[in-house]
Parts: sequence; C-alpha cells; structure tokens
Amino acid sequence: MLCDYSTADLRCRACGHQALRLPTFRECTATRIYLPRPMLGDALAWLLTAVGITEARVSGWLGSASCGCASRRRRLNVWGAVAVDRAERWINAFSRFALGG
Repeated sequence: MLCDYSTADLRCRACGHQALRLPTFRECTATRIYLPRPMLGDALAWLLTAVGITEARVSGWLGSASCGCASRRRRLNVWGAVAVDRAERWINAFSRFALGG
C-alpha cells in the first residue's frame, strides 16, 4: 500500500514520511507486514514432536536430565539463517548478472 500524503504539509498520515513533492509513490512502512522466517531448528523440533519424539523421551533414552535439545535447536536455527542468507545473496547476484546489471 502506498503512503497517503496530506496536501497541506506533504506528510504521510500513517507513517509520517515527509515527501518533497507530489506525486510521490512510496510503500508505506506502517502498512508493511513482516512475516517470521521459518527456522530450521524450530521446524525439526516440530516435526520430531509430531511423530512422538519429545525432549523428555530423549532424556529418558539417554538416562540424563538434559539432552541438549535446546542448544542443538539454537545452533540449527543459526545455521539455517546463514544458509538462507547465502542463498538469497547468490540468487540476487545471479539475477543481476543474468539481467545485465
């Protein structure tokens, strides 16, 4: 959705952006929706819980109080975010190369 500027002071009514002149076509930041990225560790934890492998069950199998699931989940989340970032950078670089820019 674009910014809705008032004609008196050229300011967006929703986000407060100051325009230099009209017409100005800018995406309004007040109406932008950011969706959370799926994280690898969270997805794997959800999948294992869905098939019945929980942290309590793994702790019972190992015979210890802590199975290390939380730290493993955090590491997988970081690794997944880095992998997605690298893939996005590679795709963007390739698309600029393919388009001649």
